[in-house]
Amino acid sequence: MLVHFSFDGACFSSKLLCDKYNPSIHEQLNQYWKKYGVFVFPENLDFKEYLKTIDQNHRKIWTAVLTSPNFFKVKKLTENWKNLNELANHEPMYNGIEEYSKFFKVLFSDEDHFYMLTELGTISKLQGSFEIITPGQILVSPSFNEVKNNFEKKTVVGDELETIWKNKFSDLCKYCTDITIIDRYLFKSIVEDKIKNSSSSFEYLLKKISKYDGKYRIIIVSSINEINEDNILLDKVKALGAKDGEEALLNYINKFLTSPLKKNISSFKIIDVENKFFRVSGHDRYFRFDNSYYRISKGLNFMRVGEQIEDNNFDYFTGEKVVKDLILSIGDYHNSEKIIV
Repeated sequence: MLVHFSFDGACFSSKLLCDKYNPSIHEQLNQYWKKYGVFVFPENLDFKEYLKTIDQNHRKIWTAVLTSPNFFKVKKLTENWKNLNELANHEPMYNGIEEYSKFFKVLFSDEDHFYMLTELGTISKLQGSFEIITPGQILVSPSFNEVKNNFEKKTVVGDELETIWKNKFSDLCKYCTDITIIDRYLFKSIVEDKIKNSSSSFEYLLKKISKYDGKYRIIIVSSINEINEDNILLDKVKALGAKDGEEALLNYINKFLTSPLKKNISSFKIIDVENKFFRVSGHDRYFRFDNSYYRISKGLNFMRVGEQIEDNNFDYFTGEKVVKDLILSIGDYHNSEKIIV
């Protein structure tokens, strides 16, 4: 899960954000937003008014950030809410502040409101259900740290798949449009599960995607050779009527790419690459959602079972370059593309 947060109208009057000699705090906020957060705001928000208190250079940066949803995850709401200045000007002060929790988990405030709320005991009363913090407190935010820890921790034997998906992938998938998978053994595992009449990682992913509102472009890079070079598996494939691993794979994929599992997919392409690519360039296994991605030691095997039967390392990153460069490098190897949708 990502942290749903908002900036109060007074947040950009924060002493830290207005200190032009302290640019690191702006970068820190941007990085945590990019990696762990979703900015929630009312659709009628005036960004120019929002940012008028900070210096011109940082105002340009924040204007670009706030209007660039391709890199930063946002959630625009038709509902509106009173800002802290409005709540502070009525008696009792800050009455109804707990209503913020209907919209987001964390609110960034300036120091003045934070100190006043601390003196009134409001900050401590809200603990556990909702956070109000200053920009300088993001590194110690329980909500952001919980997401950070969930994203980065390894999974162990006995962990539940649904919990793993919820903690690591659910919101990344919900707020993205491009999904890329690079996993040498994924095609083989899909066919193995077809033969065993088991649910595959591919089927699990389709079912999850079908629950969201977005449209997805999916690319899967794997190796059909891993099927064809396994004589025992290939014999089983042929016993089911397929001439080779490719036909068995396509039969299985097309079986599940029907409504409702297909309704959220705008395009879907599989790329079969020779094994040399995975030995030289694509040894690691990747699961990418727009500009966020995981490097996963055991690939998508974790989505094949409801309860984990092996430990798995998850390294979490942001940025598109690594995975996109790998996709571009496929042209240096023998490969075959199939456009499914």
